[in-house]
This record gives sequence, C-alpha cells and structure tokens, in this order.
Amino acid sequence: MTDDSHMVAARADFSVLVVDDNPGDLLLAAHVLRASQFVQQVLEARSADEALDLFRSAEQNPPSLVFLDMAMPRKSGADFLVDFAELRERRGYDETFVVILSSAGGVEERPPRTDYPFVIDSLDKPLRTGDLQRLGDLLQSLRKDEAR
Repeated sequence: MTDDSHMVAARADFSVLVVDDNPGDLLLAAHVLRASQFVQQVLEARSADEALDLFRSAEQNPPSLVFLDMAMPRKSGADFLVDFAELRERRGYDETFVVILSSAGGVEERPPRTDYPFVIDSLDKPLRTGDLQRLGDLLQSLRKDEAR
C-alpha cells in the first residue's frame, strides 16, 4: 500500500505550474496537487512555449515549482530548461525550481542536475501524493537558503 491516502500539509504560500502535452497526465497531476492541498494555486500549460509565456508575463510571484514533462513535441522539456535558465536569471526568479516528470524508467529523459541547479528532483509519472511532502520540505529549505 502506498502512502497516497494521506493529505499533505497545506503550503498556501506558493503556486505550481504543471507542464505536460498529454491532457490525461496534465489532468492527473493537477488533480493530485489540488486534492492534496499541496499549494494555493495550480497552473497548467500544455506546451513548453505556453509555460515560458506564462513566466514572461508574470509581473510578480511566478510559480515556485514547475512539474515538467520532458517528452513534448515541438519544444521539449530539455528545450524549456535552456530557455528557462536564461529567463530565470534575467528576471531574478531565484525561488522557482523544476521537478522533472518522466515516463516510468525514462532515465534518458532526465538531464543531469549539474546542468541546471534549479532542477531539484526527477519523478516518474504519475505524480503521487507521497512525493509531495518531501518536495514541499525541500522547496521550503531551498527558498530559505536563497533568502540568505
């Protein structure tokens, strides 16, 4: 039995963005995040370009965490990371981090974390409630470190 049955403590001080071209995967990840009360707001993007546009138009308070599918058509998750690294630096989005979501066993989809220090974890799909408590604690710790 997994630990998906418990609720994650609410962390209403940040929002997340789920980026996935597969409508079913996008819906499931967003549902898990909302049902778990992990965050205040869940945003959705169906492509890397849509996600980048969201960040470009964000005046304040960009999402703190991005759940990123790596295998997307047109612009892949890897392409998103290249563009987002530049945008993150230019806009000062130091408190925005990325979690890679990939198909089970999709190790080839995962970039080395050393290439992008803001990539804090890699998870297999589907997203599970049990992953969220650890991610929430990690994100809170990273945000405190960035504030120092």
